[in-house]
Formats: sequence, C-alpha cells, structure tokens
Amino acid sequence: MRQLEFLLSPLPPPLRRRAAETRCYLDLDGTILGYLLKRSDRRSIGLTVDTEGLHVAAPQRAPQAMVERFILANRKWVMRKTRDWARYRETLPQTWRIGDKLPFIGAELSTRFSPELHGARRLDGVLEVGALPVTAVTDWLRMEALSLFADRVAHYAAKLGVPRPRIGLSNAQTRWGTCTETGRVTLNWRLLHFRLEVIDYVVVHELAHLLELNHSDRFWAIVAAIVPDYLVAKKELRTGIRQLPDL
Repeated sequence: MRQLEFLLSPLPPPLRRRAAETRCYLDLDGTILGYLLKRSDRRSIGLTVDTEGLHVAAPQRAPQAMVERFILANRKWVMRKTRDWARYRETLPQTWRIGDKLPFIGAELSTRFSPELHGARRLDGVLEVGALPVTAVTDWLRMEALSLFADRVAHYAAKLGVPRPRIGLSNAQTRWGTCTETGRVTLNWRLLHFRLEVIDYVVVHELAHLLELNHSDRFWAIVAAIVPDYLVAKKELRTGIRQLPDL
C-alpha cells in the first residue's frame, strides 16, 4: 500500500503525469512529501488522502506558493489521514463466498447458490445467486443501492429545500460520498451494508453541501438539524468497515 511518498533529497523537479496533473514535491521540515496536483476551473484548494497518497485540487491560476502554503497549514490533517488509511487497509475483510452472511440495510441476508439463475434474486431473507456469484451479487447490490439512494435523496432534498440532484454510484475505497459544485451527488454503493440511519446520514451530509460546500460550523448545524445523532453514524462508518464483505 502506498501512502504519502517520502523521498530522499535533493528535491526532484515536478513530473508531468497528465495534461492537467503534475507530480510535485514539498519539503516538510526536511522530509520530502510527494503529491499529485490537479488544476481545474474550481475556485478553492482541496486536499484528499487515499491509498495512493496526497491529492491536491487547485484553481488554474493559483500560484504554486499558495498551494504549498495550504498544504503546510494542513499538515497535521494530512498526516492523520495517512495513518487512518493505513489502519483501514489492515482491517479489510476476507473475500466473500457463497454461504456467507451478507450485511444488508441493518440486517443480514443468507446467500445460497442456485445454478439455474444468471444473476441474483432476493427471497425474503435469502439471496439466491447464480453463475459468477461475486459479479451477480455486486450487480444486484448496485441496483438496490441506486433505487434506495434515489428515494432517500428525494426525501431529504425536500426537507433541506434544495433541488433534487443527479445521483451516481461509486466503488471508491476512500469516500462514502461526494458532492460537486455543479450539484451532482455520488454515493458509494457499499453503504447498502449499513443500517438505514447511517445511509441517511451520508445522504444528508452530501445534500448539505448544496447549501454549504465546506465543513464549517454552519454546515454541521445543517446536518445536525436533520440527523441529530449524526456522530453515532460517523463512528459506525469508521468501525463497521471491518465487518463488510470484500466483493
């Protein structure tokens, strides 16, 4: 697993990766930090850390010095996220198999092989799976997720008084959801493994960004007004990952 990339001095020159992406390096008190810089038409600088390291999104015209000052100002956050993802990778579960229990919206589905099927179907508390079981289960879960998410997004968009956004599914290993400045909400289909209250928290979290595209006190006040016990859901997202099947 790769996290932040620590290299030896001297400081190497930026390495061009794609048209809008550049591999850059920053000296953090004698330690060289590698990060991927992506410039776009956005208006602010953003940081994310995942298993590939630090990613920085910046406006096209933001000076490199401004980008580096922003990273330095948030170095504690960057290092904390690095440690978090290192622990996350250590807790990933074993590969799921037919016969295992599948967590599903706060309950469990038994799984059973049905050779006559070409996909998967749910019969009460049993998920029958045909050929190519992992693919069949994943496809079924994605369809269930999209249907459920559309319903929950419509419900909470009305409560928050925001337009119903476009919805997409993700299989990200680092985020449960995202919301763009253009109003598109993407939700991780693996949220289906959590209870409904946790799913609702993530939905509300992303919809609240349509009102506040940040994590300010005002943003969290909006979330708390709809999901008063959101801290419980946040904790469950962090600790529950180790029980999820690796599909």
